[in-house]
Amino acid sequence: MLASGSLVVYLSCLSLTLAMMFFDNVQIIPFDGVLVNKGQCFFGGILFSGVKSFPNKCQSWTCHANTSTVVVVRCGVKPWSCYRLGGPDQPFPKCCKIVCDTNKYMCITASGRIMRDGEIIYSTKPCAKYICQRGVLVTVTCQQYLDKKCSASLVDPREPFPTCCGVGKVCTR
Repeated sequence: MLASGSLVVYLSCLSLTLAMMFFDNVQIIPFDGVLVNKGQCFFGGILFSGVKSFPNKCQSWTCHANTSTVVVVRCGVKPWSCYRLGGPDQPFPKCCKIVCDTNKYMCITASGRIMRDGEIIYSTKPCAKYICQRGVLVTVTCQQYLDKKCSASLVDPREPFPTCCGVGKVCTR
C-alpha cells in the first residue's frame, strides 16, 4: 500500500520538474577598435590574448587581435517572469542560469517576446539578433566602439538587425 502511494508522489514531483526550464541566458557584445600589441588585446585596462574569464563578474572576453576586436559574453537581462539561479561564485556561463516555466515558452527576450526552440528574431528595437537554442537564449548586439569619436555609419534604425547597426565605422577628429 505504501509503495503505490510513494509512486503517486514520485510521479507528481516528476511532472513538476518537467514543467520548469533551466537555461543559461547570455548576451554577446563585440567591441571594435581595441588596442592590439604583439597579438594581445588591451581592453578594460587588461592586456590579454585568447579567452579571459572573470569568475566574480560572470563574463568572459575573447581577444581577436587580427581584427582589433574583443567579444564580451556576459549574462543577458533576466526575462520578466524568470528567476535567476546562478550566482557569481559559479563558473561562466552557469552563473547566468535562470529558471522559467516551459508551459509558457521555450525562450523569452528581455522585452517579454516568446520564442520557440530554433527560432531566430532579427529585432529593430532593440537592435539585436535573438537565437533560441534548446532553451538557451543568445542575444547578439551591435558592435561597440571604444573610441568615443567613432560611431557606426549608414545606420538605419527602422531596419532589423544587422542593418540597424550600420555598415561601417566613421570617426571624427
